Amino acid sequence: MLVAQYRRWGSWNLARLAGSLAISLYGAALVSYTLLPLPDPQTLQCRAGSRDPQLTPLRFVSDISAEYAGHGSLRGLLTSFTFLQVAFNVLLFVPWGIILRRHLRRGFIFTVATGFLASLLIETTQGTGMWGLYPCAYRLADVDDLLTNTAGALLGALVAPLVLWWMPDARALSAKRLQPRPVTNVRRWTGQLIDLALYLFVASLLHTGVAVGATLLGFSPVSDRAWQLHTVAEVVTWLLVFVVPAWSHLGASFGQAAVWLTPMWRAADGALGHGRRWRRLARASVVSLPTLATSVTLLWHSLPTLELVSLALPLLAVLLVPCSRTKRSLSGWVTRAEFVDIRTLTGDAAVHRDKGGFRRPAPVGE
Repeated sequence: MLVAQYRRWGSWNLARLAGSLAISLYGAALVSYTLLPLPDPQTLQCRAGSRDPQLTPLRFVSDISAEYAGHGSLRGLLTSFTFLQVAFNVLLFVPWGIILRRHLRRGFIFTVATGFLASLLIETTQGTGMWGLYPCAYRLADVDDLLTNTAGALLGALVAPLVLWWMPDARALSAKRLQPRPVTNVRRWTGQLIDLALYLFVASLLHTGVAVGATLLGFSPVSDRAWQLHTVAEVVTWLLVFVVPAWSHLGASFGQAAVWLTPMWRAADGALGHGRRWRRLARASVVSLPTLATSVTLLWHSLPTLELVSLALPLLAVLLVPCSRTKRSLSGWVTRAEFVDIRTLTGDAAVHRDKGGFRRPAPVGE
């Protein structure tokens, strides 16, 4: 999510980030409320007529009228299960209308229509027993749910400008995408976080592949042969995440490039340059290579003290970010690198912009 914001808008935006998180939570809540929990097929009772779909439109109106007649008071009606069920079905899709109309800037008709289609998909999934995965429907499909959900999407679309008036326009943010920004602690830490997440993802993928491969090939996942493959997985992860970017790009890691940063070095005359390849590789290895060595050692030997020591360099790299004007961190201190915004390199003949907004070195000799 952070990477997408940086690449699309040139920086992250707290309001849009909060909105994206809210969308994720709403999506999870919508699926959970309408489709979960899934019953055990063995215990599902499929009696004839027990879960036939309710296909009479506006039946909830007569149900609510009957509730009012039975309670004889407005308070009793408003607290009845029938009324609350209808009200909640409306409220369930109000966020849909708000999100699409204001956060995603979609048209009014599109917002209401997609709310209708989403509700139709949910009701059809319920009425078909998860599209045939169950021998019968495990929830009642109701045409009134379709109507009330669509009404909720319509209501959300109407109130969206009032509810999300403070949400920045994505198009306005995109227009400033290529404007250089100051190199801040948050940008550097965000780049480090992205690199860490990428490293853990690639390592987990490769180590899982080794474990599965060992099982399929018929040797123990804890045998020496398996540990050798795990060692190779660690080395390959290090090469992919740290060495390859330093070798082929501006010297920036994936995380640094994602937040529009690149390391540069000053020549004797004070001019900044991309540095020779050995410098870029050295900077990328200051923290990652010792970490790789400790990770490989810990694969073969259980050393609790070494586990604590292995955290020292990454932690130091984080803590040193605020300690210099250019936010150079540990690798910058060791190799004398400075971090600059890639978008400031407009006059650099070795840099050009591709369709995605990255600026990459043109093919020149080392």
